[in-house]
Amino acid sequence: MRNMRYFLYFSIFFLASTLQFSCIKDPDTSNFPEFPITITSVVDTLGLTKISWSKIESSDFIEYVIVRSSKDSIPNFSKLSSTDGSVIIGRVSDAKRTFFFDSNNNNPIFIGKVYYRVFARLTNRNISSANYFVNSNISQINFSILSVVQDETTPERFYFTSINSSQIMMYDAEKEKSVVSNLLSLSSTARIALSNVAGAEPEVIVWSNFSPTIYILDGKTLQQKASIDFAGANVYNLAVSNDGYMMVFTSESSTPIKMFRLSDRQVVSKINNGSPNFISTSNSVLITKNGNKKEFLIHDGSSCSPNLTRLTYSDQGILGSVSSVGNVSSNCNVSRMKVSVTGKYILINSNIFDSQLILSQPIKILNSLYFDTQFNAAEDKIYSSRQTNTSVSTITTVDETAVTGTTVLRSFQSKISFPKAFIGKDKIYFFANVSSSSFSPLSAMEKVKM
Repeated sequence: MRNMRYFLYFSIFFLASTLQFSCIKDPDTSNFPEFPITITSVVDTLGLTKISWSKIESSDFIEYVIVRSSKDSIPNFSKLSSTDGSVIIGRVSDAKRTFFFDSNNNNPIFIGKVYYRVFARLTNRNISSANYFVNSNISQINFSILSVVQDETTPERFYFTSINSSQIMMYDAEKEKSVVSNLLSLSSTARIALSNVAGAEPEVIVWSNFSPTIYILDGKTLQQKASIDFAGANVYNLAVSNDGYMMVFTSESSTPIKMFRLSDRQVVSKINNGSPNFISTSNSVLITKNGNKKEFLIHDGSSCSPNLTRLTYSDQGILGSVSSVGNVSSNCNVSRMKVSVTGKYILINSNIFDSQLILSQPIKILNSLYFDTQFNAAEDKIYSSRQTNTSVSTITTVDETAVTGTTVLRSFQSKISFPKAFIGKDKIYFFANVSSSSFSPLSAMEKVKM
């Protein structure tokens, strides 16, 4: 009987407790489903990302809070922290306003995949949406870019060398795949060029300033295929043609300029020192292939000479006539040259003045532009990027007398350096090194539709 009384006593206690706790409702979820807010759309509109969500009907509404993160799990409101990648990007106090613009002023360039979550703060509780994923146009690259080249036959493919290491990367932006290789003998000044002859596999040419060796890598695997050593002479600069030749400037005293046939790595032509005497062989010499012509353009920044020199070659790679194209700049800080597809336009970059767009024949400075420019195939439009605390990418219409029609495509508040522009199949690719107080230096790529 005593056991029976205990059994009845505990049964009654259990039933009473169950009824008592079933009457207590969770204050955070009462009258609402698990995720009562629904993010209905996120639209990227070239500079502004519009986030829209469903309205909350509640008399004790305080505000909506919009959170963005680079990680796929945004915690509950009370547990938000900058250490988990979450950032409050906006607050909306009007319950009827169910949208917010995530502007470039607070959209860091280093985010590649973006997640949003919208919270509603009520008097005694917070409710939220589920995480919402957005595949951003911006991709993070995990090292600072020193040099980048584009594969002209596969324009969504790029090759990089790094400022801080001996790493080389191939990145396919269309497939979002990369290959990384390490050449331990490379210095932090490694530079890169690409040989892409029709019908042949691409090859990557890598060298370092003041190093005697050029490395030739497989363009798909980045495995070393060959090397060319100059027996103590340093490589100053080189340029690769689109028909299988490479011209190299070295510190060698007797024949500092050599022309190589890349198919068998053999020297097919060379120029003796001082002949002709107006071709410089200093470590500041700039060389570039002149569009689709069988000639190279040469400019020496060390002597502060304004002269731009043309050096032609034959179908067999034999270096031929040398002539002066004209004067382009008397500045001693010219850092790079870029030539349009047919050689009609030349872009001169300097460390201390805005880059200059030059009509090549006859030489005529058309306008000062931004840090880097990419020419389209028709040579009637150019895409530029600017190196300032606010990077501006522009599209400009070009003719033989002027540069007109500038339109801002993108602007960022993030501090960037060394922006570079390339044209893909239907997108413009902008690369830049990024600095942030909370992130180590890295690089970013953005795709913008043309």
